[in-house]
Amino acid sequence: MEDEAYRGTFTVVTSRATLKLPHFLRMGAYFLAPKGILIAMKSKRAEEELREGANVSQNLGYHYIARHDITLPITGDFRTIIIYEK
Repeated sequence: MEDEAYRGTFTVVTSRATLKLPHFLRMGAYFLAPKGILIAMKSKRAEEELREGANVSQNLGYHYIARHDITLPITGDFRTIIIYEK
C-alpha cells in the first residue's frame, strides 16, 4: 500500500476468505472511494470476526450494511457475506 495512485479509487473492494475481517477492513479503507462498498466472504468464524472487527470498522468510518448467510450449491458449505459502506 505504498502507491498513492490507488488510494481511495475503488467503489467496491472484495475478499473471499483471504484475511481476518479487522485486517481486511484496514486494508480496504485504503483502497475504497467515499461511499465505496466492502464485501467480505467468511466461513465458520464469521460471528467471531464481526465482533473482532466492530471497533475497527467504527474507527475507520464504515457503516455495517448487511450480512447474508448462504450455502454453496455444489459443496453445501456454509458462508457468510458481510457488507460495509465507507
